[in-house]
Amino acid sequence: HGIPYKRSFLFYGEPGAGKTSLIQALAGKYRRNLCIMQPTSDPKFNDDSLADAVMDAPPRSIIVLEDVDALFDQKRQANTKLSITFSGLL
Repeated sequence: HGIPYKRSFLFYGEPGAGKTSLIQALAGKYRRNLCIMQPTSDPKFNDDSLADAVMDAPPRSIIVLEDVDALFDQKRQANTKLSITFSGLL
């Protein structure tokens, strides 16, 4: 039907709990490339650059978006001007 297969997971927990380490271990176990993005680190990062980064990822890669919860945190949005929208993230 032309719809690409994908599976999404949301890991949450305290900083230092091992979320990223678990993802790195899974990528190594299944021999996948690991692409880690931190969209909160660059205020110029927007919906288009997110889409471009995902499309540029090698096939069968694990794509990780770090600190996704911070994108829509009211306190952080007041301090920074992020250009990523919720619909752009989906």
